[in-house]
Amino acid sequence: MRTLARLKVRELKEHKALFTRGAAAALLLCTLGFSGLLAGCNKAGQQGSGSGSSGTASSGSQSSQKAPGASEMASMDIGERIALGRELSLLSNTPMAADPPDALDISRDGNTLFAHGLNKASGNYYLVQVPILEETLGAGQVLLEDPRLLRTFVASHPRGKEAMGAEYFQRSQQTPIVDLISRFSKEFPEEAEGRLMVPYNNAPGFPLDKLGNSAMDLSPFYNWVGDKIIVPLKEHGVCVVPASGIGMHFAPYPDFPGGYSGLTMGALPDERSDQFVWLSIWRTEGPKDLCRLFVLDLQNYQWLQVAELDWIVYDVGTISVWNEPWLISGSRSPAASNAEGETYAPQEGQTGVRVPKLGRLIPATGMTETIPYQGNPVWDVAVDPSGAYIAYMDRRRYAMVRVEPATGKVDIDPRWWSDDTELKVFINEGGERALFWRGDILIRGQWTQHEDGTGYEEAPAAGAEEKDDIQPSAVDLPEDETEEGQETSAGGA
Repeated sequence: MRTLARLKVRELKEHKALFTRGAAAALLLCTLGFSGLLAGCNKAGQQGSGSGSSGTASSGSQSSQKAPGASEMASMDIGERIALGRELSLLSNTPMAADPPDALDISRDGNTLFAHGLNKASGNYYLVQVPILEETLGAGQVLLEDPRLLRTFVASHPRGKEAMGAEYFQRSQQTPIVDLISRFSKEFPEEAEGRLMVPYNNAPGFPLDKLGNSAMDLSPFYNWVGDKIIVPLKEHGVCVVPASGIGMHFAPYPDFPGGYSGLTMGALPDERSDQFVWLSIWRTEGPKDLCRLFVLDLQNYQWLQVAELDWIVYDVGTISVWNEPWLISGSRSPAASNAEGETYAPQEGQTGVRVPKLGRLIPATGMTETIPYQGNPVWDVAVDPSGAYIAYMDRRRYAMVRVEPATGKVDIDPRWWSDDTELKVFINEGGERALFWRGDILIRGQWTQHEDGTGYEEAPAAGAEEKDDIQPSAVDLPEDETEEGQETSAGGA
C-alpha cells in the first residue's frame, strides 16, 4: 500500500529483451508445482494442522500462545526473537516459509495479500495472491512463475482483484535499463495468459530521449478506485495509464528550485467525479529539510501545492482531500528540534540517520502540527489510508502497536517485537488489520492490551503533554541522500 520512489539501484542481471513503445510479448506461465504446494499448505493452516511446517506452530493456534512480558522481550537476543517470530508467522504453513517473499503488499480493504519472491528449487520468481482470513491465510494461487520477474516489487489493486509486478529490460548496452510493468490476474482474458502490460512509455510527452536511469526501480501504484495506474519516474514526471489503455497522460513534476533528492506518491480518495494523487518531494538541507506536498488532479493534470515543511513526508491518510485534515507520517533530521524543543544528535560514527515524525495537515490552509506517536517507533510507520490509525514496532513497550492519534488510544500486541529497521508494516483502511513483515516472518497484530493517551482532539493541560522518547534510527536512505561512508544498522529481527 505504501508506494515509495526511494529505492536504491541494485545490481542487475543481463537481459536481452527489448523495451519499445509497442507492447511487449507476454511471459510464459510456468507451472512447476509451487501453486499446488501453496494451496495445499494453506489449507493445512486453515485446518489447524502443523504438518505443513517442520516443527512450527499452526497459524490457526497462534492466538492461544502466551506472550512474553516486555522485560523478557527486551532481554531476548536476535536469534530468540527470530525463532519466536517464525512460530507466530502466518507464512509458517506455506512454501513461502522456505522461499520467503522479498516484496509484499496488501489490498486497501485488508482482505488480500500479494507476494513476490524466488522459488529456489526452480530458479523462478513467483507472484502469488493469498486471502487474509481472521487468524490465518487462506488458500493462495500463483499468478506467475518466471525467471525474468526479478524486480523486487509488487503492488496490490485497492480491492485485491489484481496486482502489478515488474522486470528489467534493456534495448542494448548503449540504452538505459528500464522497468517493464505488468498487471497480473487470473480473471484476465485467456488470450492474455494472466498478464496485461502497462505501456507507460506510450504516454504522450514521455521523455524517452532524456530518460537516463529515471525509469528503473519504479514504484507504480493504483489510484483510489483502481481504474488508473500511476507510474512516477525518478525524474521528469509521472505517467498516468487508464486500465483501458485509452487516454494516457504524462505530467511533468512541479518546479522544485535547487533540485530534489527524493519523492514519494500515493492515492487520495475520490471526491464525486474527481480523482487525485498526492506528491511529496524533498531535499535535505543540513539540520533541516525542505519538503513540499502537492496534489495532482487526474482530470486536468494540474499540480496544487498544499504545504511546505521542514521535514520529509512519506505517507498520507485522509477521508477527504479538501474537507478533512491529513494524517502525515515521515521523518526529520536528527539535528532538528522536535515539538518539545529537544534536539537529538546521531550517535558517534553514525551519519544520515533519521527520526520518525507524525503530524496533521490542513490542506485548505497548509497549516501543520506535530502530534505524538504515543510511543517510540523503530522505523517504519504504516498509516491507515483513511487517516484514523497508525501501526509500528514500539521501542518503548517492546511490542507491536496500533495507535488512534485522534484519541491517543494505544492497542498493544505483546507477543513479538523487532528492532529491525528493514521490517515493513501494513495497515488496511479503517485500521482493522495490521501486518508486520520481514522475510519469512509475517504477523498480524492481535490487540489484547490497551492504554489511553492524549489525542489531538483533546487539549492537554499546560505542561502535561506526554513526550515521545524517539531516538534516531540508522536507516537505509536513498542513494542520493546517503553520505559517503554512512553506517547503517538493520538491527536484526
